[in-house]
Amino acid sequence: MALAVVAAGAVIAITRDTGSGDTARLGPGDVFAGPGTGLPDGFEVAPGSSLLGPAVVDEVDAAGEPVSWFAILLVDGDPKTVWSAYAAQVAEFAPDAGIEPEAAAGCRTADLVPGDAVCELSGWSVDSAGAPFSVNVAMASTPGDVTGRYLIRVSGDRPQYEGSAGDPPRPWSADPLRDPEPARPGPAVGDPLAPETVAYQGDDERYVVVGGSELVAQYSDGWLTGGFGVLLRTTGGADLEAVTQAYVEQANQVEGEAVEAPEVVEHAGTTVRVFWPPGGAGGYSGTIWSIDRPDGDDYLVFELIND
Repeated sequence: MALAVVAAGAVIAITRDTGSGDTARLGPGDVFAGPGTGLPDGFEVAPGSSLLGPAVVDEVDAAGEPVSWFAILLVDGDPKTVWSAYAAQVAEFAPDAGIEPEAAAGCRTADLVPGDAVCELSGWSVDSAGAPFSVNVAMASTPGDVTGRYLIRVSGDRPQYEGSAGDPPRPWSADPLRDPEPARPGPAVGDPLAPETVAYQGDDERYVVVGGSELVAQYSDGWLTGGFGVLLRTTGGADLEAVTQAYVEQANQVEGEAVEAPEVVEHAGTTVRVFWPPGGAGGYSGTIWSIDRPDGDDYLVFELIND
């Protein structure tokens, strides 16, 4: 399946409130991909949402088809309606999962702390060769994000074994969904990437926006004890490799230890390099995706999880 990044007639502009009465572009560019944009495994961007940056394919099979991928989407319509549309896609993907999309399956409103996913679903299926593959969809609003909206992370994977389907997801209780976290002003170069969710004193000085890049969105708070997941975009013709290495250096938890060569994946004209800087127990573990697109509109994804 070829990866469609922008569907014909589906290009839209997204704006955000700066808090000063003015309206600014979300992130550094004008163009994001709207409803109908294709994603791997037969998924597509649902009405009321927009694809931020490209879908990221970080593993392919021998035929060049996606084996592992993810995408970050912004909810600009009614969150329950948008979620139900994605739940319907998961239900079609995994017909035996017992998902009731119209009931906003997978959502909850109780026992949540800021940053928790308010809605989450997983589905399992098998491909034409009988091999298992799964998809996960989660909707959250993270403290410190710049969008002021709910974001959805959709991911697909072909693991080594099939997981248990478990009980069908509970329908939503119909309690009102909490408002998204308020948007913070977009950070400048040198400002903290994720001031609300990092784990340790001093992290705001270490994990900062690198010159030649801008923060598009923060979609995750990392893990229970801290971290982040952020989508960034290069600016002003910056060298993607240099920007990537600066973020890899931030993520390296072991002073003086070399970073292994990245995994390199080519798909649909885009080159994705995946870095796993040294880290682990008692600190952070990081992953950085460097996304080199043929049109020069390049992105990075930086995930840091406190272990």
